[in-house]
Amino acid sequence: MRKLTSAPLVTVTDLHVSALRAFILEGPDAWEGEQAEKLNDETGLGLSLLIHYSFTAAARHIFARSFSLSQVIRYVADVRLALGDDALQLNPRVAEQLIRSALGDKMLTDISHLNEDQVTKTRAKLLLLVALMTDAELGESGVDELINEAAENARKFDSSSLFSRESADSPHVEGGRDEDTATRSDISRRPSRGTDGGWESP
Repeated sequence: MRKLTSAPLVTVTDLHVSALRAFILEGPDAWEGEQAEKLNDETGLGLSLLIHYSFTAAARHIFARSFSLSQVIRYVADVRLALGDDALQLNPRVAEQLIRSALGDKMLTDISHLNEDQVTKTRAKLLLLVALMTDAELGESGVDELINEAAENARKFDSSSLFSRESADSPHVEGGRDEDTATRSDISRRPSRGTDGGWESP
């Protein structure tokens, strides 16, 4: 009989925290060259989980518990409007469902079955995360607090749920391994501020 192996340990490192902080506050230039190589050597799943919990916290900071679907639709439309010519970088259906999932919308079906590829979903989450953080007006200290709290939550995550879809409480991180590559490729594609103060995708 084959011996069952335990699920691999998911580690959220200080480098993951620093990477996400730089991504939000400084942009991709802070993670080029040697620093980017160090990040690529890290476990991508840890960074994916950190992004997930940060995104969830930011969404809940902006939206009230009694949010309406129309508010989510309007918010995504506003973000896409701010992206201007690059609005197509943010798939509205994916963006809306990511926000609804983060807010615990019980009317939403399992978004792991969305047909869009992992890069599309990861890019949407990153674009929304920057927009949510900006709209929250947290400042550097607030961003640090939110990311550090997200890191604590991510470190408590039971990685075995990635290998079993039975747990309804499992955070949606696109099945783990597939998103590792998507996260690493998109971490350098942070949107930037335009001349009018709006967010522009890379």
